[in-house]
Amino acid sequence: MKPTNWRASEVANQLALSESRFLHLFSIELGIAWRPYLLWRRMICAIQALINGNSATDAAHLAGFSDSAHLSRTFRNNFGMTIRQAHTLFKKVS
Repeated sequence: MKPTNWRASEVANQLALSESRFLHLFSIELGIAWRPYLLWRRMICAIQALINGNSATDAAHLAGFSDSAHLSRTFRNNFGMTIRQAHTLFKKVS
C-alpha cells in the first residue's frame, strides 16, 4: 500500500520536528534518504497491484505514479525489465 503521507513536511509536523531535522534523522536511522524510500514504497505498491491482476496503468495510479510511462521508466531503471515483462512473469507465478 502506498504511503498516505508523501510530503516530508507533513510527517515532520506530525512528529513535531522541523522538516530538515526529520530528513536528517530519517536518513541516519534508516540508511536511505526520504525520496528514494518513497520511490521504493511506490514500486512495492505497484508490484502488489500487478500481482493482484491490475493493469500497468491502474497499478501506476494506485501507487502514485503520474502515468504508466513514469512507472515503466522507473521500473526498468530499478529492475532491468519492462513492466510488461514483469506483468507477464507475475501472471505465470500466480
